[in-house]
Amino acid sequence: MAVSVLKLIRSSMMRIVSAKLLFVPLIVGFFTVVGSTSAVANPCTGFDLADRFSDGVLVTNQTLAHAKIIIDTGEALNLGEKGQVVALAAAIPTTHLRNFAGASANSPTGIFGQIPAAGWGTSEELVDPEFATKAFYEEMKRFQWRTLPVAEVARLVQGNERSTLYANAERDAVRMLKTFKPGTTCSLESTNLDAGMGLTNPEPVVSRPSKPVGEQVTIRTFRGTDLVVDKSIADNVRALLRDAHADGFNFYGFGWRSHLRQHELRLINDCPDGWIHTANENPFMFASPSRCRIPTARPGTSNHETGQAIDFRCKGRLIRSRSDVCYQWLARNASKYYLFNLPSEPWHWSVNGR
Repeated sequence: MAVSVLKLIRSSMMRIVSAKLLFVPLIVGFFTVVGSTSAVANPCTGFDLADRFSDGVLVTNQTLAHAKIIIDTGEALNLGEKGQVVALAAAIPTTHLRNFAGASANSPTGIFGQIPAAGWGTSEELVDPEFATKAFYEEMKRFQWRTLPVAEVARLVQGNERSTLYANAERDAVRMLKTFKPGTTCSLESTNLDAGMGLTNPEPVVSRPSKPVGEQVTIRTFRGTDLVVDKSIADNVRALLRDAHADGFNFYGFGWRSHLRQHELRLINDCPDGWIHTANENPFMFASPSRCRIPTARPGTSNHETGQAIDFRCKGRLIRSRSDVCYQWLARNASKYYLFNLPSEPWHWSVNGR
């Protein structure tokens, strides 16, 4: 039984961790493959000693000890099952939970294969599994790990373009978690894991947006920046960003802005009315947007103020031209997500094209 290994692990783990044993076997493509590929692992049973990961690599005392450090550290940081599975899914295909000593500051080191020169820590620090795990979790919290799929979070934290590498490890990660937490849900598709977060993010449901609900949602773009929009269009925007990313376009930009910020932009963009901001203001107190140096909507009329508009950037720049390949992708696809372009501004997309 999987739980039968626990006493053996507890007795050997302190010896393994305190000695900071460094195992440097022959590495091919940075991970070791031992034996033949086994059948697809059953996540409803934990691992025993001498079991194998899905790719055939042997599970050892060291493997289990390091997995327990990842799980216990996640528990201590209140990151729940989802966070622990992300960390396990990142480590398993990278090092199979073995602790590697990097040959230099540019070499993958520790149980996550973190590179010291990339700012993860020193070589000496990263061969401490607990330090490496905390460094991974701190980086993970920079992303929307609670809503993104496990494999995508692992990819973002590890800086690897191959999300399939981590998707293939999800089942092993769940199985490893179940070794130490027998009550863990079995299904990768389960809506029970961490109260509905799931191991695989539910597909955003694209629908015709309602009126603004006044609740702003922060979406993490694939560029790693935040985009704030009204909840009424959040799923549509998530779907657009996901599908654009699959086509090689990483959109980001500016969505919601406050009413006061709209006033500030009118002043910055040299609108003739200057600064007017009163409790009883009316949008028609202000000059036409076309009379500003840069056309800027009257306060109270901008879709940005409701969070239902986005000024898109792509490939490091604002989309200023219809000949821009990023604009052309939006022109072909944005209407599927109920976003429409303001003809005078190639970068500006909203629920009604204004």
